[in-house]
Amino acid sequence: MNIIDISPLISSNIDVWPGDIGYRRDLALDMQRGDHLTLSSIQSTLHVGAHADAPNHYHKDGCDIAERDLQLYFGECQVIEVNIARGERVHPHHLSSALKKSGGDLQASRVLFKTSSFPDHENWNSDFNSLSPELIEELAANGVRLVGLDTPSIDPQDAKILHAHHAVAKNDMAILEGLVLAHVQPGAYTLCALPLKIADADASPVRAVLLQVST
Repeated sequence: MNIIDISPLISSNIDVWPGDIGYRRDLALDMQRGDHLTLSSIQSTLHVGAHADAPNHYHKDGCDIAERDLQLYFGECQVIEVNIARGERVHPHHLSSALKKSGGDLQASRVLFKTSSFPDHENWNSDFNSLSPELIEELAANGVRLVGLDTPSIDPQDAKILHAHHAVAKNDMAILEGLVLAHVQPGAYTLCALPLKIADADASPVRAVLLQVST
């Protein structure tokens, strides 16, 4: 079994959403300084690196991340590559074109989109790709329960209304954002991206991996 890490490195160099709280690690004790052990704390937005959004992030009556069903974040997964202009949303016709190009169909209840539009997690770019609400509706109609992508959000950075997030809420789906998929080929995998059990939290960082049976 191959384990493919699809999580960016979280360090003081990682960029976060403009205006959000950046990642910082503070050392209380350090063996390199002669202490008997190393002990540290962190300060960060919960939406750092690869992360799962909780429904209370985008719906006033949504549950927190601790209440989410973990089955959403583990199981059959399909990686789909789309090649569209920077800043554009992925629409249903982009999905159809991507599937036709690969000679496949929509086969899994978890779908990750490889857009290659946010290549460097340490240098923010605002023109990343996002998902259209029409695409969310089509995926939901086909039994998809989780959507994810290799950008900071399923909605554009300048969106005043989070249409894709609202479509996800309407269909009770799950969201993964901030993934690294540059080294991943389109196809079928098993996804494991379990969020932490943090009370009242609107998101959780995840160590997202794809599992692939060796041949």
